Amino acid sequence: MLDTVLKQVDDVQTVADSPVLELDLASRLREALAAGGRADPAFTIAFDSASGCLDVTLKDDRLPLFTRSAVLDFQVFLAALDAELSAGAQVLFVAYRSSIPGVFSYGGDLAAIAPHLGTASEEIRTYGEAAIDIINRNWMLNADHGVLTVALVAGACLGGGLESALSCDLIFATSDAELGFPESKFGIFPGMGSYPLTELKASARFARKLLMSGEPVSAAEAHAEGMVDVLVVAEGEETPSEAMERVWSAWMAKERKVHSAHVARLRAVKASRPHLWKELTENVGAMGEGIASADPSHGPRMLTASKMQKRKHKLEAI
Repeated sequence: MLDTVLKQVDDVQTVADSPVLELDLASRLREALAAGGRADPAFTIAFDSASGCLDVTLKDDRLPLFTRSAVLDFQVFLAALDAELSAGAQVLFVAYRSSIPGVFSYGGDLAAIAPHLGTASEEIRTYGEAAIDIINRNWMLNADHGVLTVALVAGACLGGGLESALSCDLIFATSDAELGFPESKFGIFPGMGSYPLTELKASARFARKLLMSGEPVSAAEAHAEGMVDVLVVAEGEETPSEAMERVWSAWMAKERKVHSAHVARLRAVKASRPHLWKELTENVGAMGEGIASADPSHGPRMLTASKMQKRKHKLEAI
């Protein structure tokens, strides 16, 4: 699987290095995705040249999970974006959000992982390697291109969904959001950078708390610990999504004037973690070991949790 992933990423890099000039950035990225075999990705893309913001929004026709397919979608997208930025595309922000009310991301696909409990799975290893590739690519957008990445979290942000948010420079979260690593309850180590990314944003103590308990915490607690940068509180009859749009739009309009200062400060913070790729690789190893040694009796509970997600949203994982 990983060989296929890397070949498609290389192919799309070549396509994106020679963009069709009459298309806008979002259209060029969609073209690159299609050229990389990802014509129906897990997200939509929109670019506002006035604000310099590229919006990446999880679609509402499938569960917000990091399935194998979704991971490949993000790999191809991030490779294409890297090529566009290297070629001179002017992007100040990349904002990630979900169009499904009440959930940013549930993380990994529990139904796909459950059959591998108690086994040393090559499939899980290659999936994990592809997953940390997108974490690292997103993490490096600031250092490589001066782009601020922002996770706009409204609702549940769990497992790999939280790790993906933590790979962003900033996390905005609505007051109803919950953040955590529930896979710990199944004896599985969150393998997309849970510990180093949480430690960097918050503290080693808070990282251990989340990993040991498996219980999600409120956005308010995550904000108090430093994991969440901006706590979004709804006003009047606003929905959480409406409150997020109000706060994010106002923040972007104000802070884009000092964008370069944010970039410089966050680059300095990231420089304190020069060996992140090594830590991500070690996390994948820990995840694989955890799954290989996990009690298969957790499988039915994982499948039940997966079914509950599907029933809640009346959606399937793709």
